[in-house]
Order: sequence, then structure tokens, then C-alpha cells
Amino acid sequence: MFALSLSLLFEQVFFKLRLSIKNILGVSALTLFNPAIHYHVIFYVVAALIIFIHAIFTLIMNRRFFWKYFWRGLRYFGLIVLLSLVPYVVFIFLTSGSSISGVSTQIPVNYWMIYYASLALPYVFSLDTAGHVDLIRYGNYLTPIPRFGSMLVMFLIGSIFMFKRWQSMHIVIKVFVITLFIIMLFAMWMTIGYSENSPYSFHDVLGNIAIFFGQLGNVGSAVAGLIGTFINVLRFPHRFQFIYFYVAGLLFMITLVWLREVLMRRRRMATASLLVRFNSAIPALCQQRLPYGACIW
Repeated sequence: MFALSLSLLFEQVFFKLRLSIKNILGVSALTLFNPAIHYHVIFYVVAALIIFIHAIFTLIMNRRFFWKYFWRGLRYFGLIVLLSLVPYVVFIFLTSGSSISGVSTQIPVNYWMIYYASLALPYVFSLDTAGHVDLIRYGNYLTPIPRFGSMLVMFLIGSIFMFKRWQSMHIVIKVFVITLFIIMLFAMWMTIGYSENSPYSFHDVLGNIAIFFGQLGNVGSAVAGLIGTFINVLRFPHRFQFIYFYVAGLLFMITLVWLREVLMRRRRMATASLLVRFNSAIPALCQQRLPYGACIW
């Protein structure tokens, strides 16, 4: 549901001049189909970020139409919130009779709970995630050493701007790909949590902002409370993984297509296709829990 709704959102923001009623209804319906509250929060955060990035690029590259696209994006986001978030909140209040202020007691969370669910950077770059098979084999939801073979995906995605095809792409496609890349990096940053030896993480930033506002009186305490509710709802940092799993999948497919075109100029079509399939299969095999040493090169 998340992938479909975000795909429709990308289509509307980057490839349509006018707001599409079918698109708005489709995104809203797909969002409502998932009942998990953390899914809704993450979707609106990513949607707002996408619209914001598009507005920034419009301001830099096409100031003449900035306000047109700015208000269009604002209306689009507002309609999605009205048709998906408002019905969801009404449904929660009618069925459970709970209030937003009770989230911290219904979903208990603390620093150590987030800390042990956080992912270090090597696991983030290897696209590794918690799995019950790893728990059975190694006594932990994560392998002792990340599957470095899966980092081939990140290596190919990082090389996307080095292809000659990138230079000849239409400016709208370039902005779209750059936006995907920024969303992927942002989601990785959000996934770090409170891991040791990691950069200044998203959770650290939120924690410091909450401490700052908590010292500013009633209004500041209210803002700090909202931040605390946000963390309580999302709690596990690895939940942000499906953001960069989706975006990295799109970028990986684009890179594989361009890589095949490069290989076809130097090899036969069958050989080029075989090499690309081999490159795409390695990360998938590593994520299928093959013998441990097979994917640690």
C-alpha cells in the first residue's frame, strides 16, 4: 500500500500539471487501507518532504511558476490529509474512545527500547533488516556481521549520476531522480536511531528539540509533548526502512536498465542481460539467508 500510494503521489507531483481527482482518491484510499498508525505518520512525513523538495527545485530552476506549484502542492497535501487522516482519526476515536494524550501509556516506549531496535550504518547500507531466521541461527534478529554483498545495491545506486544517460535526461526526470535519492538518504538517517558510533541521528535531533521547547513554558511544553507523541507512535527506527527499501528499489531498477544499455554497446544483448541479471540476483540471494560466508566478501 505504501509503495502504491507513494508512486501515485510522485506521478501527481512531478508528471501532472493539474490536480487529478482520481489520483487524490486513489492515494487517500490506499492510505486508509493500512490501519497501522505509524504507517500514516510516516506517509504524511514523506509526502510533505516530497512536496517541499519539489517546491525548492521549482524556486531554484523556475521561479516564474513557483507560487503556482507551491499552492498546487499545498492543496494536494491538504486534500489527502482531509480524505485520509481525518477519517482515520475519527475512526480511532469512535472505536477505541482514546485520545492522543493517551498514546504514551498505550504504546510504552523508552530510550533503551529504541536503542536496541536501532540499526548501525553497515546494516543500513547492506539493506539488512530484522529476521526470525537470523534469530534462530544467530540468537539475534540481526546477523553478527552485515551482509556486505547486499551493498552492491548501494554501490550501483551511488553510481547513477555517472552514467552518460543521466546527462541527456529531461530536467523533470533529473529532479525526480534527485528527489528519490534525497528521500532515500533521509530515510536512512531516520533509521539510525540511537546506535553507537553513528552520526547525529534523527532521534537525537528530535530529542534535543523537545528538551529545548520543554524549557519555554506552556507552549513549549505542548510542542515537546507533540514530539514525544511522534516518537511514541513510531518508536522503532527500523520502521523507516520501508521508505528507503521502496526508493532504493526504484533507483536500483533505473540503474540496472542503464547498466544494461552500457553493456549492450560492448557485448551482445544476451550477454548484457545475463550480466545485469547476475548483478541484480546477488543482493536478493544475500537477503534470502544463504550460508553466512557466501555473502560476506
